[in-house]
Amino acid sequence: MSGHPDHVRMPRGYLWLFRLGCPLLGFGLALVVKPLTRWMIETLDSAPGPLRLAAGIPTSWAIPVLVVIGIGAGCWLSHEAERDSLAVTVRPDGVIAAQRDTERYIQRSRIGAVFTDPEELVVLTPAGREILRSSATDLSKTQLTEAFRHHDYPWWGTRDPHEEHYRNWMDGDPDLDEGIHALLRTRQEALRSDNRAETERVHTQLQDEGIAVRDRGKKQQYRRISDHDTTTP
Repeated sequence: MSGHPDHVRMPRGYLWLFRLGCPLLGFGLALVVKPLTRWMIETLDSAPGPLRLAAGIPTSWAIPVLVVIGIGAGCWLSHEAERDSLAVTVRPDGVIAAQRDTERYIQRSRIGAVFTDPEELVVLTPAGREILRSSATDLSKTQLTEAFRHHDYPWWGTRDPHEEHYRNWMDGDPDLDEGIHALLRTRQEALRSDNRAETERVHTQLQDEGIAVRDRGKKQQYRRISDHDTTTP
């Protein structure tokens, strides 16, 4: 185990794809906008206003204008992509997760399991309560594995140590009391309306009631959180 931290974040190449790709698209659009607009008018008898406007600009002007617009769009997209992407720092004493201008430190002694599920990074306490569940679609699974194993964390790879305990939620199931069903209904509505803040709030409430929940497609799955856990990866 090394004392040096390991950093896992979105590959820089992804960001350069935005920064270089958008200006190239702008350049290409400047070359084809006139024939494209002409074809649409001749074939469909109409063309969108922005295309008509761009087609009215001389090509010698359209190229630098659209390239500059592409540069601006590429810089903005790369900034937003980096801001929205999860960045993980694994240290001997704990883990730092940064996403959407928010940083969170998780002390090593609180961590009982770490895994991906399937495109989210999940950190559990020894009792099975979720400390972290964040989208990790932009992160290398190989780098995550190496970082957590390098510091001897309980890394489970793509396996949830509590997989066999999850059940599909059915409203009214007697296995759960009405208060839990009400929270799961609220969470379901928040998911449908893409209300991230409400989804996270109810997720925390459910854990306070001893229920862990995750999503599989359009279904919610739940399990009970035990007082202790003896699983090892």
